Amino acid sequence: MLSPPTPPGDQMEVDGPDSCDLFMEAMLLPTTLPRWSCGGKFSNVVRWDRLPESVISQGELERLVGGQRPVPQLACQSGIELFGIRTGLVVDQLQQIVTGLLQNLRILETVGCETAGHKAFSGVHLDLVDMEGKVAKGLAFLRELGFQCAKDKLDCSLLMEVVRELLLAQEKLCDLSSHISSQPATSSYFHTWLEVRWTLLSLCYLLPDDTVSYSPLLHIPLPCNSWLEQLIAATVLDMLGVAAKRYSSLDITHRNITTVSIFGCPCIEEVWYGLFTVCHKRDINFWSLLSSCCQEIHQLEDVEPDLSLLFYSAVKQEVALQPMFLSSFLSLLHASGYVFDKPVKDSIFKSLKKILKSFLTEMEAKYEEAKLRTFLCVISSVFSIIGPSLDVLDELWKFFSQIPRLNNSCRLKAMTLEGSTSIPSSSSSWLSHIQNLPSLQEPPSFMMFVQIAEQSLESWKNNCEDGHIPKEPKIFISRISLKINAKKLSLLNEYGVYHLGSLMLTLSSAYPDNQTPATTLLQMLQVIQHSSNTSSQLTVLKCCLTLCLLTVEAGQSLDISEMGSAVSKQVGDVVTNFATNQNDVVSKRFAQDNVKIYIEAVEDITDQSIALTSDEHILIQPWIAVYLSICSINEISTICTALNNLLTRARILLNTSPAALLETSEQADEKFKLVKLLTQLWTVVYPTMKSLSTNLTAPTQVSNLAADFVIQSAENTGRGGQKLAKESVEEMIKYFGLNKLVTSNTSAVFLGRLVHNCAVLNRVKAETGSHKLLLEVLALSCVHTGPANHNYQLVRNTWLYLAPRLGLQGNSQDGDQDLVRVMIEQLMNSQYSEVIKCMARECSDIGRWKGAEMLRMYQVGGWLAKHCAHILYRPGGPDPTFTNLIGNLLTPSVSFASTWILSGYQKKGLEQSLPDFILGLTAYSKLGSDKFISRKMSEIIRIYLPRFDITNHPLLPLLSYPPLQTGEENLVLVQQLTVNVVIKLIQENRFKNPIVTATCLKYFIACLNKPAGESFSLIFKEMMSTLLEIVTLTDDKSLKNPALSILQLIITKASKSNASSKIIQEKLNSFLVANLAFNSERVFQTLTVVSVMDSELVLHLLPEVEAHVAKIETKRGSGRDPKLQKLMENLKATVQNKM
Repeated sequence: MLSPPTPPGDQMEVDGPDSCDLFMEAMLLPTTLPRWSCGGKFSNVVRWDRLPESVISQGELERLVGGQRPVPQLACQSGIELFGIRTGLVVDQLQQIVTGLLQNLRILETVGCETAGHKAFSGVHLDLVDMEGKVAKGLAFLRELGFQCAKDKLDCSLLMEVVRELLLAQEKLCDLSSHISSQPATSSYFHTWLEVRWTLLSLCYLLPDDTVSYSPLLHIPLPCNSWLEQLIAATVLDMLGVAAKRYSSLDITHRNITTVSIFGCPCIEEVWYGLFTVCHKRDINFWSLLSSCCQEIHQLEDVEPDLSLLFYSAVKQEVALQPMFLSSFLSLLHASGYVFDKPVKDSIFKSLKKILKSFLTEMEAKYEEAKLRTFLCVISSVFSIIGPSLDVLDELWKFFSQIPRLNNSCRLKAMTLEGSTSIPSSSSSWLSHIQNLPSLQEPPSFMMFVQIAEQSLESWKNNCEDGHIPKEPKIFISRISLKINAKKLSLLNEYGVYHLGSLMLTLSSAYPDNQTPATTLLQMLQVIQHSSNTSSQLTVLKCCLTLCLLTVEAGQSLDISEMGSAVSKQVGDVVTNFATNQNDVVSKRFAQDNVKIYIEAVEDITDQSIALTSDEHILIQPWIAVYLSICSINEISTICTALNNLLTRARILLNTSPAALLETSEQADEKFKLVKLLTQLWTVVYPTMKSLSTNLTAPTQVSNLAADFVIQSAENTGRGGQKLAKESVEEMIKYFGLNKLVTSNTSAVFLGRLVHNCAVLNRVKAETGSHKLLLEVLALSCVHTGPANHNYQLVRNTWLYLAPRLGLQGNSQDGDQDLVRVMIEQLMNSQYSEVIKCMARECSDIGRWKGAEMLRMYQVGGWLAKHCAHILYRPGGPDPTFTNLIGNLLTPSVSFASTWILSGYQKKGLEQSLPDFILGLTAYSKLGSDKFISRKMSEIIRIYLPRFDITNHPLLPLLSYPPLQTGEENLVLVQQLTVNVVIKLIQENRFKNPIVTATCLKYFIACLNKPAGESFSLIFKEMMSTLLEIVTLTDDKSLKNPALSILQLIITKASKSNASSKIIQEKLNSFLVANLAFNSERVFQTLTVVSVMDSELVLHLLPEVEAHVAKIETKRGSGRDPKLQKLMENLKATVQNKM
């Protein structure tokens, strides 16, 4: 229990040790006197570091209680010289020695009570060190003398008088100057006082036990019988006064109460250690005595003070003083190696319980979080040293089980939120708190209680004998449950739920086989879900999910006490309430919070479950489908991600499970649970994914989850497992990939996740005979996905992965070329050329294209018409793919209405892609005999010629340079068709829609300026008559001006060719025949205009004009017509002037 005596120190004679010293050293006995002197060192209770000269290091305490000589150094000498008197261990000269001792003590007291010490006595030379040494030697003599007298059973009356005399002379510490007890480590007289008091304690210990019958040694209002008990109690009071002053000088909080020592110096530690040891040896209850000394005891007023006795009184100390002392002293005992037996523990706990009850009563009257945390730190420290106490825990729970404590935020008394309770945001963070309780930083008071509870449970479990189950945990859990009822649960706020939930989770974590915590949490869930406090409802939901997560980590069912079912039902009820009243913002927000907490827990359970055999299927309930149909896009993404993780884990575990004949019964049971989970996913989630995939805003997580369902079905079918899906893989791929209700982005992501799975590729080939289905899905995705689309790279990567496996070239170097072009080139000459028709049909379905997507529709449609007309077009065949492509994109029925207006996207798309369509149509080898193409070309010209600006008109290549890249023969046919259609268009709209006519005329102007092939001759041959009519008979300048421009272009260029000039003359002659008789003035005006353009042409025409004039005059029978003659003369004059 105590350290052995130390070897001899350094205090030796210069000429070496004498024979006595050598003998003492050989016996391992000290050769120096024990001293109470530490030189101003500070206390450190976590280390047992004794000074060499202390009564413990010198072995005096151990020898005293062991019935040995306390100071054997003195007994080994033939005589002792004290204060000028030489004596042996006899009482003959005791009075003279005590007189000298008292004289020195008075001097030391006088000097010691002065703050300045010996400096206060200037001019007086005092060797205080020598005086202290003499006093120490004299006191050691008294202790050794007391032992000798007791051993020899001599009369001790003189020693007893010496005890009275020294005690009265010494006084109480509180009666001395305040600096002595305030700064004991630096006070020499304080240590002298300790030496005297230790000597008195030693003498009272050695004196006969019958001191009970003697008059009291001192007056103290405590039940003390013997002098030893009185002196111990007095010393405790003295030292408590010192401790109280030290406590008041420290800033003690819950952060430092267990690390800062209440003892001022190592000598004070040894005083307390000595008192405890003596009490233990004499069966004095040290802890009871300590508690009594900390309580105020009133003196009897009738008792007159006896001036021959020291009067002590117990003073009520600061509430935290005794707990701090308890922490420091137990740490000191623990550091010393002291073994706490059961009686000692019981005494400590009895004392602690008494202190605790008093403290908690004060807390109930005036609650202070900081003080409560400080006391709880002490209890935790005590439990860590000597183990837990069920009674102390019971007292704590009585306090914390009250509603004001449960619902308290446990905030420190400050203007900030510092130290307040922080409720975990998720089940995983809550579980982390529970699993890391000892390492929580700055926990609030209730969580400190939870820490203490966990510490106690673990201690009981670890210190139980092998093969035995400790009874304390069961008792403790039962006592906790007794304080909980439905009425109390209904009063809990979110803090109360968090505190009680944390306690239950801790109990369940420590003892998972005990169902009481789970039952309590289930009761709390059922009670609080009917309350109006949504915060409490959310907190209890997190708590119950945390319990599910805890049981899953332990490998148990998450439906312990039907907890999993109850939690899922509560969330389902909230979702149902929201679904029936979607306009209620409060219901919506509450449902969002519930589902968020629930889904986060599902993710955590998925990650933590070892084999998904903890009844995870309970978490997948129909309300998930309901919520997915009414929640936001972000929520859909989050939920689908969580479900996907669950499905993926289940799929992997099922794939890695052994075959039926190889598995054990345990593995078969695990597989059964996996299949049960997968069945629930297929039943609840898969139909929802089918529904969600048809939403225009479906997030990519929907596609990924749908693809993983298909993968699971393919893998399960491939390995011969139980069929879980009602549909085949082919049907599922067609639904998500070819369904017109499913967006292209959804299909692209779906296929991109699907093609990397070999089981899917094999299953598709087994069910369809080829991989054409996958190519069709990819083709449709590619049609809709241009380079600017965020899924473009995904689609390209899908092609690069799939193409080589289907015998196609997926060249990754074609990065600059649109993937549709690449696929068209690869597919049109392969066994999968039918896929091109699928692409064309997609483009033909104009209902699938909205807004800016129409640009892509025309672009891809143009490429298909340009490059794949030979595949798509079969004249007279039953396949309408090509006709629909042209008809729906270029010549829809609405386009023939004059009121039809192109949208901006349509106009832009046609402007870019119409040349590709025309090139595809005109490249047909039998163009001249194909009525469909001729009709469509005519319709295209009629519809779009008036609807585009001439500057960049997409129909310019028909007649102008650069021409269509087609054969010479087809080019002539196309140009002839174009001229005929445009002229007919001009003629039809000259009066009813002049704007169309004007556009056509401008179109001819543009083509005549840059003619291609025979376009010029075709235009002027077919257009001359119409032009002359417009110029002559039309007053609308919007028509007349462009007609004159065309006429000038024709005449100017034709004048260079005799053949052309002759044709023009013929056209003019025909014009005269048809119009001169009835529109003579307008005709002569036109001829005048033509003469301005080419006078020679009109000069050659004059005879014909005169002849026609003569015929008209003859037919009229009125002779020469002055008007015609005048017009004729004017024309001749004009021609002559131009020559």
